[in-house]
Amino acid sequence: MSRQMAISEVRRVLPSLLKEVQREGTTVEITNRGVSVARLVGPLTDAVGTAEALLSLRRTLRRRRGQRVDVSTHKNEHLTRRHD
Repeated sequence: MSRQMAISEVRRVLPSLLKEVQREGTTVEITNRGVSVARLVGPLTDAVGTAEALLSLRRTLRRRRGQRVDVSTHKNEHLTRRHD
């Protein structure tokens, strides 16, 4: 689930918002005067989320005939980002 919040509202409810994002894995887009300035993303901790992230990484890597692509060189960068 993803939603938008103004920065003034985020300041007011930050502690509870952080708990919610961590617990539920939601994504919150933070805006300043209607312009997106940041995104708060929960951790990918479950096996399903990790598997989905790896499959997404595999789809984004270039395919070359006869050559193998080393996924492990890109996994850390990819797993630390959240893809909506």
